[in-house]
Amino acid sequence: MNKRKGEKILEMYNPKKNHSLLILPLVLLFLLAGNPLFAGEDEFWTNRNFNPTNYTVSIWNNTNGLPHNTIYALEKDQFGYTWMATEEGLSRFDGTTAVVFEPRNSPELIETSYYNFYPINGKGIWAAGDFSLVLLNKTIKQVIDCQSITVSSWLTALSEDENGVLWIGTKEGKIYSFHKGTFKPLEAWQNHTNDPINSLFIANNQLLIGTEAGLFVYHLINQTLEPIVNGPKKIRHIASLGKEVIFGASGSGIWKLSPDLYIQLIAREKELYAINYRSIRPDEENRIWAGTETGEILLIENKELKQIKFPELTENPIRKLLIDGNHFFVGTQSKGLMIFRESLIQKLEHPLLSHKNIRPIFQAADESIWIGTRNSGVFRLKDRNTTTFDASKGMFHEGILSLCGDEQNMFVGTREGLYRIELASNLITEDYHISQNFPRYQINTMIRDKEGKIWFSAAQGGIFYFDENKKIHQVELPEHLQRTNIISSGILKNGDIAFGSEGNGLLILRNGKLVRQIPLNLIPGENIIYAIYEDAQGGIWIGSQGGLLLEKNGKFSGIRKENGLIGNGIYSITQDKLGNIWISSNFGLQKFQEEELLRFKTEDPEDFFLASEIFSDKHGMSNLETNSRISPASFIMNNGQIWIPTIEGISIIDPTIFAERKTNSIFFWDQLKIGNTFTNIENGLNINAGTGNFSITFSIIDYEDDNQSSYFYRIKELSEEWTYLGKRKEIFFSHLLPNSYTLEVKKLERGKIADIYILNFRILPYFYQTLLFKILLFLTVLLLAVFFVSYSFKVKLGNQLAYKVQQRTREIEETNQLLEKALKSIESQNLMLRDTIWHQSHTIRGPLTRAMAVINYLKELEEHDKELSHEQLLEEVEKSLQELDQNIRHINQLLQEQFKEY
Repeated sequence: MNKRKGEKILEMYNPKKNHSLLILPLVLLFLLAGNPLFAGEDEFWTNRNFNPTNYTVSIWNNTNGLPHNTIYALEKDQFGYTWMATEEGLSRFDGTTAVVFEPRNSPELIETSYYNFYPINGKGIWAAGDFSLVLLNKTIKQVIDCQSITVSSWLTALSEDENGVLWIGTKEGKIYSFHKGTFKPLEAWQNHTNDPINSLFIANNQLLIGTEAGLFVYHLINQTLEPIVNGPKKIRHIASLGKEVIFGASGSGIWKLSPDLYIQLIAREKELYAINYRSIRPDEENRIWAGTETGEILLIENKELKQIKFPELTENPIRKLLIDGNHFFVGTQSKGLMIFRESLIQKLEHPLLSHKNIRPIFQAADESIWIGTRNSGVFRLKDRNTTTFDASKGMFHEGILSLCGDEQNMFVGTREGLYRIELASNLITEDYHISQNFPRYQINTMIRDKEGKIWFSAAQGGIFYFDENKKIHQVELPEHLQRTNIISSGILKNGDIAFGSEGNGLLILRNGKLVRQIPLNLIPGENIIYAIYEDAQGGIWIGSQGGLLLEKNGKFSGIRKENGLIGNGIYSITQDKLGNIWISSNFGLQKFQEEELLRFKTEDPEDFFLASEIFSDKHGMSNLETNSRISPASFIMNNGQIWIPTIEGISIIDPTIFAERKTNSIFFWDQLKIGNTFTNIENGLNINAGTGNFSITFSIIDYEDDNQSSYFYRIKELSEEWTYLGKRKEIFFSHLLPNSYTLEVKKLERGKIADIYILNFRILPYFYQTLLFKILLFLTVLLLAVFFVSYSFKVKLGNQLAYKVQQRTREIEETNQLLEKALKSIESQNLMLRDTIWHQSHTIRGPLTRAMAVINYLKELEEHDKELSHEQLLEEVEKSLQELDQNIRHINQLLQEQFKEY
C-alpha cells in the first residue's frame, strides 16, 4: 500500500522452540568478512592453519521467484517452509522454489501487501496486512477481515494468548481482542493513548504493550493495566529471551524485562551501530541477533557485542533475520532474501591468487605448495610466506602448464620452456633451454614414476625423461607418433606409464619403450585424453572430451552425460583417502564411489546411470569451470585435501566434511493449479468435472542441497513407464477422462532411488458420466425396451386375437347358419316326429292298454268269477308286450333314420 511506503513497519517475534542451533561459524565469518585477511604475504596463513573455511550466499529476488525485493517479515512455519511478507504478496520458499500467494491466484486473500509476521507455536504464522490477518501453515489456512476496526487506520501489532484469543493493535492506538468471529475493544485501554501500538507480546498471562509512551502491562486474569515505570520510551519491538523478555527502544537500546517486571539495560543504542530494532531475534542459546540500516549483523553474546560484515550486504538495510541450523537467512531492504551457509567446497583465500586463472598445483617434498597460473608465473606457499617465480626471476614465459618435483627440486613446465627450482635455495637453478640446449617447447605434462624418474612431454615434440644426472633423454616413438600432442599422464599399478594424447589415443610405456597404443573410438573433436585412472580391478579409465571411458579388450566404452555424467569433457580423476572418486569438468565437480565404475563393467551401458553428487558455485566453488590440458589438473595433498584449479581461484575439497555431512529433505504434495487458482492438496484430491488442463505441484524442503535430486512421475492407470521431470516440481495434465488415478513421483537422489511418493486423485464426472446416471439410463432403456416389447407383443397378440376372433366369428356365423338350418331341419323333423309319434302312438297305447287291463283283471280275479283261464291271461299279456316292443323298435328306427341326415 502506498501509505506504508517509507514507513518503518512494526513487528514482533515469538521464537519457535524447535529451531535448531546455528552451526555456521559466524564468528569465523566475522573474521573473514569484517577484518582484513592478510596484512602481507608473510601473514597469509594467519587464522588459516591450512584449512580455509568459507561461506556461500544464495540470493533470491524478483528475478528468480520472489514477488518483491523488500522483505518485510521472515519466518518458518510448522512444516519447515520459509515465508516472506512483501508488498506484492506472500512468498513461500522451500530451498529451491518460491511460490507466491496473492489475490489473483488465492482469491481468499483480500489484499496484496503484508508487513508483519507473528509465529504461534503449534499453529503457524499470522501474517498482517493493512486490514486483514492470514494464518499460514504450508498454505493459507484462515483469513480474517479486519476492515471493521481499520476504517481510518491499519494493523501494527498482534499476539495470541493460550486460549486462542488474538490481541490486535492498530496505528491509531486501539487494541482489540478477536475471538469466535467477534472484535471487542480492550476496555482498560480505551482513550489511554492515540500513539501507535508498536508491539504486543503475551508472556506469563500478561499482555505487554509497546508504544511511543513506553511499555505497559495488561494482566489477562484480573484485567488490570499498569505502566512500566522508569522504563524507556519509543518501544519498537518485544521478543522472548528464555524465561525473560527483551525489547528494543529507540534512543536508548536493548532492554531485558524479568518475570517480576524488573527492567535492565543490555546494550546502549550508541553501541548498536544503526540498529533496526524490529529485526531483533534471540536464538535458543539466548544470543541476540539484529540487523542494521547499513547492512551489518550485530551479535550480543555474554554481554559482548560483535559486528559481522558481509560484502554482499554492504549499505543494504537489514529488515529481518532467521537462524536455522547452519543456514543464516537475511531479509533485506532492496536485495531480496540472502541465505548464508558454510561452504562444502572451500576457496583458497589469498590476496595474490584468489581470483587468478589457476593452472597446475603440486605439493613438494618439503610440504610447500606450488601453484601455477595462466599468465603470472608460479607461486610457492611455504611457512606463511609466498614466493613468486615469473619473468622477473628469469622465466621466459609466465604461462605454467605442468609441475613436478623430487626431494630436492621442483620442475616447472611453461608454454615456452622448462625450469628447475631448488627447494632449499628457493631459486631457479636451471633453464634447460640454456643449459642443455633444449628447445623452448610447450611442456604439457610431467610425472614421476615409482623409481623416482621424472617424465614429461613437449607439444609436437614427443616424450622425454631425466636420467639420474638430470640430463634429458627422448623416448623413441614410431614415426607416426613423433609429432603427437601428449597432454596427460598417469602411473599404472604395474609401474607402466600411460600418456594421453590428442588424436592418437593412449600410449603405454614400459622401461622407456612403447608397448601399447590404444586408440579411442571417438569423433575427432572428442578424441582428447585429459586424465588417466586405474581402478581396483586394474581397469584403465580415461577422462576425455567424449566422456569417462573404460578400456576393454583394446577398445573404449564409456559413461556420458546421458548416463548421469556431469558433462562429456572430464579433466581430472582423483580418488580421495575415503575411496570416493572426484572428477572435474567445466560444469563443476562430481563425486561418486569407485563401486560405480565397477558396476558399469557388469551393466548394459545404455541402462547405466551414475549414482553421484554434483557440486558447483552454490557449494562454494571458486568457479564452475575447472582447467584442463595441464598437469596435474587436480592434486591430493598430504592432509587428504584435493585442490582443484579453476579459471578463478582454487577450490578445495575436504573429504571428511562430506563423510560427516547429513542431508535431510521433506516431501509434500503442494497445490492443484487450475488457471490462476491454487488449491491446497491435503488428504486426497477431487478435481471437478470439465477440468481440461491442470497441474499438480509438490515441494521438497531442502535448504542443504536439492541440486543433487531429480524426479520422475507416472500415472499407474495410464502407463508403467516413468516420465522424466528433471528438477521441475510441477506435473501438467490435459483432458484426463473421469476416473480414479494413482500419481507416483520417484525421487532420484545422488543417482539412486530415494523414495516414491503416491497421490490418489479423482477426476469427477458430470452427472451424465456417473455410474448412477449410467445405471438409471440402463434401467430407463431397459424399461423402455420392456414396454416396447410388451406393447409390441400386445399389439401383435391383439392382431392375432382379432384375426382369430374374426375367423372364429366367421366360423360361428357359418356354424350359426348351419345351426339355423339344422334347427329348421330339427323343427321339421320334430314336426314329422310328432306326426309320426302321434300317428304311431295308438300302436303303443293299444297293446299297452290291453296288457294293463289284463294285469288289473288279475288283481281283481279273486273278487270276480273266472271268465278266462290263468294261462290265457298270461298269454294275452305276453302278446301285448311283444307287440309293444316291436312298435317301440320301429319308432326308434324311424327316429334314427330321420336324425342320421341331421
